[in-house]
Amino acid sequence: MIDIENDILIREIDEECNLKSFKCKKDIVNKFFYKKSIFNNKNLLSKVYIIENIRNKDIIGYFTLSTYRLNLEHGKKYGIQKLPAILLGRMGIDNNYRGLRLTETHIIPYTVGVCDDVKQNVGCRLLIAEIERGDQLKDYLLEIGMNEERITKSHHILSVDLLT
Repeated sequence: MIDIENDILIREIDEECNLKSFKCKKDIVNKFFYKKSIFNNKNLLSKVYIIENIRNKDIIGYFTLSTYRLNLEHGKKYGIQKLPAILLGRMGIDNNYRGLRLTETHIIPYTVGVCDDVKQNVGCRLLIAEIERGDQLKDYLLEIGMNEERITKSHHILSVDLLT
């Protein structure tokens, strides 16, 4: 059994990672991870972070962060209509590690920490998450203070204001 507080490490992906140790329930998430994660990371298209079991080097999960610009119809509340942001992009948890509340207890606070570092050097007003309609993660993100900016055909666009 994994000790969620002591047996995991969040770090940037590299070529040493055993990508094949990871498999989640969404094929599109697996496909990106196997075929594009290292390329995207090297070429600065997104930064890919893995959640690693330090005991056996299994990849428990991963998530991506990249720059983003949110166009708001009602941008007056921010004083601008195109807001610089960081996008919490693809995210997945390995099937063998589901139920550990990794997303809730580690990924979100880590991304907010990255945003805090970035906003000291580069304009960055929001952390954005695009959550598929029907995904239960949306409810958790709303509980921890994210706001729903808008709904598209397939996603909820959630944000947290980094100024506060």
